[in-house]
Amino acid sequence: MSTTTQRERNLAALGQILKALRRERGMVQRTVGRKAFPEEMSQNFVSKLEKGEVDNGKLLEHVKQLKDFFRVDDRTAAAMDRLCQTPETMREWPRERAGVAPYFQFFVSQEIWAEAVHQWQDMHIPGLLQARGCMSALFAEENEPEKVEEFAAARLDRQTLFDRENPPKYQAVLHENALRSLHQVRRAKIAVEQVLHIVELMRKYPHVTVRILTRDRERADLPPGYSVVRFPDGDGDYVHLEPLNKGFYEDDESYVQESLANFDRLWTAALSREASIEFLLELAREWSG
Repeated sequence: MSTTTQRERNLAALGQILKALRRERGMVQRTVGRKAFPEEMSQNFVSKLEKGEVDNGKLLEHVKQLKDFFRVDDRTAAAMDRLCQTPETMREWPRERAGVAPYFQFFVSQEIWAEAVHQWQDMHIPGLLQARGCMSALFAEENEPEKVEEFAAARLDRQTLFDRENPPKYQAVLHENALRSLHQVRRAKIAVEQVLHIVELMRKYPHVTVRILTRDRERADLPPGYSVVRFPDGDGDYVHLEPLNKGFYEDDESYVQESLANFDRLWTAALSREASIEFLLELAREWSG
């Protein structure tokens, strides 16, 4: 297995895109350096960019200048942005989403380009599955009333991801405890709305599947909640862990594969799609009584 980091592979892939753009336009590196940047850059600098050897605080700025210079299409621009981002640079990203914790900004920025998102949660309902009432109740715990609806609307807007022309395949395994704990700490109306919202998402979107891991099917070695995000080019896949309101990203290839294998085991142990829908509807009936 390669000893290069995922970051190095991302920068190398970015460099290949830049080289292809330059060659398609019949340009040499010296010309790009002279014309693409406000201050003339050397041929050596453009060469380093194409080799993936530039990784400084101005990389996002350099890439923006090159996107403008080459007049790239939206899909290519999105790929270039993703390849040069890191969790650290995302914390400085100017287009922060309302109601999204700083440690989660990177995740939200990446999911729009994902090919697949796999989530396992044993404690709470993932944001992409939350109903409006659940969101508002969560935000009301730590925010002023005027901010609650703003944050809830922003989180709900994330679910438009499922309406995209080429949406990611979304697969989630939820432990039964995540649903029952919601019912215990929230009003029954909120809990009922939440389980019916998950059913509605599955019925509306064939690419969205949520399976319930019931208490009688759980394993003894259940891992804490995590997400695996995968991309069409197979490069840049990573695992996001969120323990104690902190976010951690791991892009080591072996760790990503291990996490996917764990997810597959949880997926197999959980109820089927159809059985999960029936389980959720039964909870709604139980809590509405």
